[in-house]
Amino acid sequence: MPRSHIELGEAPPQGALAVEATTIDTQKSHCTRKEPQISDTAKPLLTEIPRGEFAYPGPLRDALVSAILAGEKTATTSLLAEYAVDEDPRDGVGALEAVIDSFGTIVCVTRCTDVRIMRLADVTQAHALAEGEGFTSVTQWRAAHEAFWRSPDHVAEYGEIDLTDETMVVCSTFVIDDTYPITSLRPWDCVD
Repeated sequence: MPRSHIELGEAPPQGALAVEATTIDTQKSHCTRKEPQISDTAKPLLTEIPRGEFAYPGPLRDALVSAILAGEKTATTSLLAEYAVDEDPRDGVGALEAVIDSFGTIVCVTRCTDVRIMRLADVTQAHALAEGEGFTSVTQWRAAHEAFWRSPDHVAEYGEIDLTDETMVVCSTFVIDDTYPITSLRPWDCVD
């Protein structure tokens, strides 16, 4: 694969900077963007950060948010069909999300570190494990995700989506941004 001008220590040709932010790996059939550096002076207020919702309110969201807080879940997957036609999920690299519990309370802030778009059949074992949901194989990961994507809540929000090996998915990784507050999860079955 050709090396970039930046890797070679050369100045890129005029107009090449926009291309440098994207790495296209044709051998693996996916694209990724490198994480932009964000200065502390540009740190948004918690109220300005978009909300990150994992699954729908209830026990599954509790489990996913608990795994994030424990550092076990550092990846997630969505369907490309969930995005607007003119929206490129890879533009989310470096973006913050305020992760909420089932009651809409912010429990932590995550920063997206990588986004890859690929066929459902190409999701790796490493990604399945990074989802932190106890999967020991891609087969288990896929069965659980297909069940979620076919669930009544998901179908009500996005419609029925045909899931095949060719279905395009968005595989994202993230870290907790510990410059923001981290709070305990309030369980879904909590009674006030």
